[in-house]
Amino acid sequence: MQHYDRTSYEAILDVRYNIRLHQLSCRYYARLRWIAAVASLVAGSGALVGALQRMPFTLTACGIVVAVASAADIVGGWAEKGAKHQMWRVAFSDLLVRAPKMALDEIEESLARLDGTVDDEVEGLRLPAYNDNLRSNGRLDFTKAEPLRSRLMRMIA
Repeated sequence: MQHYDRTSYEAILDVRYNIRLHQLSCRYYARLRWIAAVASLVAGSGALVGALQRMPFTLTACGIVVAVASAADIVGGWAEKGAKHQMWRVAFSDLLVRAPKMALDEIEESLARLDGTVDDEVEGLRLPAYNDNLRSNGRLDFTKAEPLRSRLMRMIA
């Protein structure tokens, strides 16, 4: 078995990966809230209700859409989750600014401390963030194929 020595460059790539992951997560939660708000507004609009009043089923369906969209936003806590990811993005960005002046073990320690505070990762955004990070740093040779789930999550984010 060969021993692999990690470099500061690789540790900084990990910091950049975390920044991108939290950036995508912020956008993901903001867009979920936007989708829920638009669905609620459209389904609950008076003009739509007036046009559909002759079809009782559609009125019921619109009511369900409004209730589900509102409940999903409240129960999902998308605003709070987005704010937490913004906070983590700022913390990792601060580390990125300090990292070039730090020794590898200091970067690793700071990275581990920050990673320990993250308690809400969007699993489907990990691979898109990983690939984005590698592409933006000229490392196309290490990118991985994204499965359908990851592509869908990227599309939302």
